[in-house]
Amino acid sequence: MKKLLVFLVALVFSVHLFGQISVFTNFSKENQTPTVIIANTKALNQDGSFGLNYYTLVNPSWAEVQIGFYKRSFDWMTWGLSLGLEQKERPLRAGGMLCLFAEKNSLIALLEKGGGLDNYWYNITAWHRFNQDFKIGLRAWRFNGLGLIMQFDVVNTNFNLWFMPAYDFEVKQQNIIFGINYAL
Repeated sequence: MKKLLVFLVALVFSVHLFGQISVFTNFSKENQTPTVIIANTKALNQDGSFGLNYYTLVNPSWAEVQIGFYKRSFDWMTWGLSLGLEQKERPLRAGGMLCLFAEKNSLIALLEKGGGLDNYWYNITAWHRFNQDFKIGLRAWRFNGLGLIMQFDVVNTNFNLWFMPAYDFEVKQQNIIFGINYAL
């Protein structure tokens, strides 16, 4: 019930903050893990180089929410920090973001740390955009694995579809992840 409440509150906030909703499912040999992420940014200055970011994630075994700021230091670099709560005894959680952009290439690193030695998470992706509708990358993603990721933008919509076959070295397991993103 708590997860549903967190999800609904996050959904209401996301509509007002011009965000993105991502839904994906990780298929492994033993189970499926559906996940919903709502991530948002809101510029606080005229040129959009400084603002707030908001992130929430809900799946059957985990829920968290974070809010923070981002700063575009150069045309090719944005970074940010966030603080939030997670579904744990020690609920404080911190996050960091670094995005590097070139003409057709980008690197996005998202890192999080909560209470305890093993309570950390990362999602690091290097992308290459082939054209306006297709990009491919290499992603290292804790709890999902390391693998290639392919993203297809649905023409004339705010949707994109993505697919990632990955190998999770922590649990020695092959995963296949399918997702859809929608920009509000």
